[in-house]
Amino acid sequence: MSPRSKYNIIFMRDDAQVRRFRLGSAWIRVAIWLLALLMLAAGGGLYAGFRYWSANAALVDEKRGLERRLIDAEVQLERLGNVEKILRSHDPKDVQDLIQAGNMAERERTAPPPSPPNLGEIFAYQNLRQAGVENIQARLVNSSMQVRFDLNNLIADTTLSGRVDFHVILNSGRMERVSAPEADLVFSIQRFKRIQATFNLPTGVERGDLFGVRVVISGQDGNPIYSETYPLSRIVS
Repeated sequence: MSPRSKYNIIFMRDDAQVRRFRLGSAWIRVAIWLLALLMLAAGGGLYAGFRYWSANAALVDEKRGLERRLIDAEVQLERLGNVEKILRSHDPKDVQDLIQAGNMAERERTAPPPSPPNLGEIFAYQNLRQAGVENIQARLVNSSMQVRFDLNNLIADTTLSGRVDFHVILNSGRMERVSAPEADLVFSIQRFKRIQATFNLPTGVERGDLFGVRVVISGQDGNPIYSETYPLSRIVS
């Protein structure tokens, strides 16, 4: 292409005369370079804008994190200030209350969750056909319970010896063993015996907390020969 070469640009309209413009090759090169520079400038501007936007977003997130940490630090400082005021007052009662509150909060955070009740253990039924229980009744008096029933020896011509143990079942599913006088629990019978035992309810347990009573009868060797759980709604007189 000669430097003196010219390009003709013709504009034609239906309702006007034909117009022709002549441009040198140098002006075409300049226009191309200017267009390329404009595209590069636009791309650089977009890239710089994206970089600045990303940096600004990171700064905003960092600012929010610092604000949250500052708020937490202010709360902690306020608590420490209250502790300092209590310690300066030399009031033993306030100091003791503060220590107990902290210990209780720590125990609540570290205490394991309660295990679910073992329904299989609570409602397991066992009957080796050696002892029979009939006419079981229970009576609640204040914080104690009296349980009575007829214990039958189902083995002919043999003395049945052993002991009876009682467990109370709470509505929460917890089962607790209770104690009664030993003379009311042991037996040695040929045919039958009227069992009657009175025991205190576990500490803190009220009548509304009770679901039932579990009776476990063991033989002379200590192994259970009869066990059953009785809901109070069926046996309370």
